[in-house]
Amino acid sequence: MDIEKFTLPIKGQAQCGCGFFVGNHFITAGHVVLECNLPLEIWFNGDKYQLEFDNLAKIVYTKELTENCYCGDFAVFAFENINSPLVLADYIPTTGQKLNCITYDTIVSKSGSMPSIFATDEEIMKVKTTATVREEQQGNFFACDTDTILHKGNSGSPLIDTNNRVVGILHAGTQIPECCVFQNTISIKQFMK
Repeated sequence: MDIEKFTLPIKGQAQCGCGFFVGNHFITAGHVVLECNLPLEIWFNGDKYQLEFDNLAKIVYTKELTENCYCGDFAVFAFENINSPLVLADYIPTTGQKLNCITYDTIVSKSGSMPSIFATDEEIMKVKTTATVREEQQGNFFACDTDTILHKGNSGSPLIDTNNRVVGILHAGTQIPECCVFQNTISIKQFMK
């Protein structure tokens, strides 16, 4: 099963973030939707799909995380003609658990014969990394270490276990110490009820 094709970059005027299909829903980080102007777009199987208010099923975003914050940072869009095999996990991740993260980065290079800051080519590159769950937790959010340094534009990427269940969705990162933060997907399922 090629689950990687169900994880996609989200484009506005530039790459805004990432997301993934679970069944017929596209899920990303809530702050990606709020910080970029809708409509946004994704490309799946050669077709363009719009992320817009008409198909926005749910958005939850809490800006400040506190120690006991059972809050969220996700957005869900509904599509009728997609059927992804990915599912949201129904368990809390454990310290030391290894997860796979599939995300995208935009690589910008200068083009043309004369160097110019205005002439650039964009190439979107798939990035696969391993995430190891750390002990730190704040409510629905967990810290993890990744093999690859992730940054702005990776928000909304899925963290997937060995059984192809999505265990978390990337939310943010810190440089000191270097780690990423993700919301566990069991809390997303609870918000969706």
